[in-house]
Amino acid sequence: MAETYDFSGKTCIVTGGASGMGKEFARALAGAGAQVVIADINREAAHAATEEIGCSAVAERLDVVDTASVRAMADRIIARCGKIDVLVNSAGIGAKPGPGETAADIWKRVLSVNLDGVYNCCVAVGETMVERKSGVIVNMGSMSATIIPAKTREGRGGEYGLFAYCASKGAVRQLTRALAVTWAPHGVRVNCVSPGYVDTPLTSEPHSNPAIRSLLESKVPMGCIAAPKDIVGSILFLASGASGYITGHDLIVDGGYTCW
Repeated sequence: MAETYDFSGKTCIVTGGASGMGKEFARALAGAGAQVVIADINREAAHAATEEIGCSAVAERLDVVDTASVRAMADRIIARCGKIDVLVNSAGIGAKPGPGETAADIWKRVLSVNLDGVYNCCVAVGETMVERKSGVIVNMGSMSATIIPAKTREGRGGEYGLFAYCASKGAVRQLTRALAVTWAPHGVRVNCVSPGYVDTPLTSEPHSNPAIRSLLESKVPMGCIAAPKDIVGSILFLASGASGYITGHDLIVDGGYTCW
């Protein structure tokens, strides 16, 4: 079974890999022997993450919303490594409204990163996998794709952010399923991991508020909010040969929240 989780000789891209869950995924894949590409819009943070993880990681500056940027990154990695074995689409943003944003602004910004960004990366990298007839894509969804989680709201902007976030993650779930069906005959598997509440830089503000944290934890049967390392196992499983007969699946990792 240890050989099943051996990523030696594999090239793995983690978008949004400079911080939060993405960095933990990159660290775990590198620890399993993979050549990891940390692709992030923050170039400095990506380089810092590669130094922290070690020599098996390299940094790429990537704007997932920019199709030309995504295509160029895929071309560079193919030229450097010869192939891309695994893509983990971890880049994403939360629902908090920006200064002065209207409902339309929030909708466009959240959907462009959380949905268009995933689509851009899936297509650019997935097409190279289809050509090779081998590859695995793991998209980051959310339990918000299937339920509306408990949230505290800060006026109408917060509500509109929630609308956009839930819609974006629901769309990622369906995109995953559609790509899985389309690419299965070509040896490419596409799955989704949907976490519940996780402590990350994006959630640090609400999760550091004792009242909010207590409310959220009370909704989770396991009684706590996850750390990024708690999601890592699901990524390694779906990226590895251990899940070789699984495609189009949405693996919810939420401490039991959606069982209520």
